[in-house]
Amino acid sequence: MNRIHTFRLGPPPADQGLGAMLGWIVAVIVGGFAVLIGALFALFAGLAVAIVAGFAWLAVMLARLTGRRPSRSQPAQPGPMAQGEGEIIDAHKVGDQWVAYGYDQPSR
Repeated sequence: MNRIHTFRLGPPPADQGLGAMLGWIVAVIVGGFAVLIGALFALFAGLAVAIVAGFAWLAVMLARLTGRRPSRSQPAQPGPMAQGEGEIIDAHKVGDQWVAYGYDQPSR
């Protein structure tokens, strides 16, 4: 008859011999090393993300220090229409819509 082997977590029974016990001990040690290596990989990946974030923060801070932004005490620059540089176009209302003329022609 076939004997059904059930899975059990723990060392093998004593009737299976010394080889089964040594195999189980080696499997536990190798599994522990695998978990340790996985934890080290996760640690190095987290460290790499932290280093990249630090360099990104440094780049943003340097960009802020060297950026040429107008100070808030200066008045806002007027647009081209306020300075008289904009072109005036002609528009007429036709029905419910406005129709513009002159925007595609050079200044007269």
